Amino acid sequence: MPRKPKTVKASPPPRVMKMKELSEATGVNSATIRYYINQGLLPQPHKTHKNMAYYDERYIALVNLVKKLQKEYFLPLDVIKQAIEEVGHERAPYMIQEIVEKLVQEKEGTWSEVAPPNHEAGMTRAELVAASGLSTEDFDAAVEAGFLLKDGNDRFDRENIQVAMLLAQIRSHLTREKGFSTEFFIMHFKTLETLVNKELSLFMNNIQSGNLSIEEVNQYANRSFDLFHKISPILHKRLISKKIKDSLNL
Repeated sequence: MPRKPKTVKASPPPRVMKMKELSEATGVNSATIRYYINQGLLPQPHKTHKNMAYYDERYIALVNLVKKLQKEYFLPLDVIKQAIEEVGHERAPYMIQEIVEKLVQEKEGTWSEVAPPNHEAGMTRAELVAASGLSTEDFDAAVEAGFLLKDGNDRFDRENIQVAMLLAQIRSHLTREKGFSTEFFIMHFKTLETLVNKELSLFMNNIQSGNLSIEEVNQYANRSFDLFHKISPILHKRLISKKIKDSLNL
């Protein structure tokens, strides 16, 4: 009898997901994932219809890579994008460790200051949440407290983008898991607001008493504030160190 030909098992088809499944698999909301795609951090998905797109498993690895580099190392999206483009979207999921090590090494000598992304037209809430890596809870708390201000077009300008980036950098160190709630950041803003009110009162008293003109107040304010902004971090660190030592009787 002739032998039966061996049955060759077909390889299982690659896993594909809809946006909802990709969002659930990565813990990143769909608006942020779409922002990553629009910015070139992720490749364009396979579309079978105008409003129907599918994503394979490499998207999970790429989204997790972007999230890791933002949350743990606070790397800007444009830097992450460049690193992914250097190796390509196809290879990036298999070179995560190499990408992380390279970018972290470069960060130590290059990105000590946070520069806001080049968005002349500003950013929407969804775009800035995605770009900064702040949680929506922290972001909305920052808006409510006055840290972040929207313009008349419901967008955030370059200055507010930079504030969000700096807040995210602080948040990467002072996390909820370590006991730092959003109240910690709001406290700093309220303290600054109290200081500004006292400064304003002092300047207004000098103007009303005739000691200083408005022009002189502006000159003194501009000169002295630049100096105070240099002194404040030094005194802040000194005071917090002293208070900790005093509290622990060191």
